[in-house]
Amino acid sequence: MGLYEEEGRWKVITAGVVICLLLVAAAVLILRGGPVRVAWDRDHVPPGGDALLYVIVKNTSNYVYRNVAIYVRPLTPYLSVFSEQNMDPHLFVIEALPPGAEARARFLVKVARSAYSGDHMVEVSVATPGETYVLQTGIRVG
Repeated sequence: MGLYEEEGRWKVITAGVVICLLLVAAAVLILRGGPVRVAWDRDHVPPGGDALLYVIVKNTSNYVYRNVAIYVRPLTPYLSVFSEQNMDPHLFVIEALPPGAEARARFLVKVARSAYSGDHMVEVSVATPGETYVLQTGIRVG
């Protein structure tokens, strides 16, 4: 085997290792999750029932987040949203969130008796200092 062939083989091996490392790094970022996550207390709800939606916000910065606004808007007329704070029915405000800390906002989502079977969606907006995150999540009715 010549020197040229051996050098080419090492380049292929090195490229393969770099690609594997990049894939592992991407998987870690995806599995770790971002600064905003949502979770439901159940997988589905009957028409006329309700479910709890949790919005979890993590401060990934080095400074205190002040007045983080979480707004949940139904994307279907068959859902009604109520904030645990009872101020604005769609709004939850986290007054202060230290670096590295997590806070959880809770919303009651009521489903109309006339709702059809299937997925019904809400839009979640989280405004942190310097960035706004928008997610869509849904609950299965039926």
